Amino acid sequence: MTKLLRDLGIAAIAAIAGLGIAYAITRAPKNPVKQPSSIQEILTENPTPQVQEPVGNFTPTRIHQAHDYRAGRTANVDEIVLHTTEGTPLGAETWLTSASGLEVSAHYLVWPNGDIVQMVNPADTAWHVRGHNARSVGIEIAGYFNRPITNQQVTRTAELVSHLLNQYDLQPTAIRAHSQLDPSRRRDPGTENFNRVITAVNQDRNR
Repeated sequence: MTKLLRDLGIAAIAAIAGLGIAYAITRAPKNPVKQPSSIQEILTENPTPQVQEPVGNFTPTRIHQAHDYRAGRTANVDEIVLHTTEGTPLGAETWLTSASGLEVSAHYLVWPNGDIVQMVNPADTAWHVRGHNARSVGIEIAGYFNRPITNQQVTRTAELVSHLLNQYDLQPTAIRAHSQLDPSRRRDPGTENFNRVITAVNQDRNR
């Protein structure tokens, strides 16, 4: 009898253990979390309502709303600041739209193929340059300060900048490099890249 009870106890423990393993298996996630590999995946998995209208008559390629921004302005816009992302366009868009509570964002991102993504409405304040956010519109150009940006980026950035100059009644002297406003920390967008955009803006305005 003692042996029978012992055998039954062992069987019961085995059965309970088996049920626990089965439960753990059924509770385990079927699909592991993976990082998005394209902007299409980002927009599909995390759809963002296009709730903000573009300013004036300029239409961006698409709108991908950033989380970090302040509604409205506390100063009049009198600067347009050019940056380079110092990373890939996909990585930059993911970072600039996903960061929350870090005060990291920009109004626009220009991809190498010339696509322009609006991430913050220019009527609102983005976090892109220390001490100048309230008074500036920030444009991130996907690329590096020490490498040439693409011709498409130069052309489309110039079109966007020309629109903003008209929108805010500014002169080309309002266009600033990130490195000019934060020289101890930043080198972007690089002298060559900055000059190419300025030249294209002047050509666009003289047409």
